[in-house]
Amino acid sequence: MRHGLIRTLILSVSLASCVGDPSPLGFVQPEMGEVQASVQDDGTVHFSCAMNDTGALTECGFCYHLEGAGPVQLPGTVIDEKTFAADSPALEDPGLYLYYAYAGNGKTRLESAEKSFRIEEDPIIPRPPKPDGPKSMIIQVSAEGLGSVYLPLRGKVAVTIDWGDGNLDYINDEYTGDNWVTHRYKENGMYDVTIAGKIECFSTFHEGKNMPVPDRIRALKRWGDLGTDDYANAFVDCSKLESVAADSLKIFADVTHAEFLFTRCSSLRHVPDSLLAHCKSENLSGVFNSCKLLQEIPPHIFLDCSLADDFEMTFFQCESLKSVPEGLFDDCVEAWGFIYTFADCKNLLSVPETLFDRNRKAFAFSGTFYDCINVKNESPYTLVSGKKVHLYERKEYPELFKTPSMYNDCFHGHGSELVGGMTAGWKDYASIPKEWKN
Repeated sequence: MRHGLIRTLILSVSLASCVGDPSPLGFVQPEMGEVQASVQDDGTVHFSCAMNDTGALTECGFCYHLEGAGPVQLPGTVIDEKTFAADSPALEDPGLYLYYAYAGNGKTRLESAEKSFRIEEDPIIPRPPKPDGPKSMIIQVSAEGLGSVYLPLRGKVAVTIDWGDGNLDYINDEYTGDNWVTHRYKENGMYDVTIAGKIECFSTFHEGKNMPVPDRIRALKRWGDLGTDDYANAFVDCSKLESVAADSLKIFADVTHAEFLFTRCSSLRHVPDSLLAHCKSENLSGVFNSCKLLQEIPPHIFLDCSLADDFEMTFFQCESLKSVPEGLFDDCVEAWGFIYTFADCKNLLSVPETLFDRNRKAFAFSGTFYDCINVKNESPYTLVSGKKVHLYERKEYPELFKTPSMYNDCFHGHGSELVGGMTAGWKDYASIPKEWKN
């Protein structure tokens, strides 16, 4: 089915009538021919009217109105000696529209018979609403240096964009490969870009292509409902993204792809609690990969993420993290992999011993805490009948835990130097099997 506006043109009688006195001898009497209206994909309407001779016209144009509403007069422009035409603004309301053409030479005025066209909304991708609605997304961008700004709207895109500088674009196109939604500002400054409509996915890294200058994105002021469930790689390399809004619309409850969401957002310090709550993405790898300034992990960031099973590199190189909250993965009972999840979090001081209590299907722990050299507590364990069962001891309880089969480098680099007057490193490091350390 074709996306965009459904266009239905209802043809009616198109005979012209002459109103006024006949033209003087030797003057070409104007005669009106076929009148047409064509609804465009952006909601505007192109009107045209054929004439025997436009040379002597002193006025021409079209009059249209939604059935039951007042008329709108639209001045025409002479295109050539046989045609005049006009384009309406985007028509916001669907329904039946009536219209006619008019033309005159100062003595004679012609009006065509009334005709009609209908605008209906496509049931698959309706025309995007105005960009100031409550479901629109708001992104702050920098136009420093007057370069082009790009947006990570990918696949089939049908949106209205208010660029914040007085320019409003309606886009109904497909964006793949090196083709990106873009805009060039005429003045330096920060602009709030408002987006409303439908997209296929939201990604700065899509089909192997990197969006140009992603560092122009500075803040996500409002998540919008853009009709997509795919936010994989959404803000990859947005190195100057400093703040992210809460998910007030609960869009992540329908998101099925959120992997590498904020990868290498190296200026991001905080994210709202419960941001990914109820997310349906099975893969949550790299969500905060290399967010080097991230100060803390919100305790409910993965609330009710019951389908999430892969946390590879989720917090890799989050060098500013000091602790991991209790119960972080409690709702992720299907998780099988924590490969390099906290690797290179060199300033991490504490990890809950009960961190993986409910992740009993997990078997992949390679590099989970690689070079977390400053941790000062015992490695994670689960109490079974009062006995501590560490990750490296789960193989002894196959009836309770999936036997770990990937665990090299899990506790690599325990550290031995004094940190804050205390010897850093896992308290049970001496008991950890060698194969779990290298």
